[in-house]
Amino acid sequence: YDLSAQRARQATSADFARFDLGRTPDRDNLQALDALCPPASRERLRLLMSFATRHDADEVPDPYYGEGDGFERVLD
Repeated sequence: YDLSAQRARQATSADFARFDLGRTPDRDNLQALDALCPPASRERLRLLMSFATRHDADEVPDPYYGEGDGFERVLD
């Protein structure tokens, strides 16, 4: 996978007018996004794994401190 064109950035309050849906990998990030979110937009925040159909996990596991195959598992 070539991810060289991808860039991450901090979410801003202006993002809630620009984007239809806010997705986060885990509850900590969901809580941080919720703190920025206007009350009328809160129903548009979701955990990313709520869209996964092949896995039971509700959060994306953090592979950084796990086993060697953690990144492959997250990619799957």
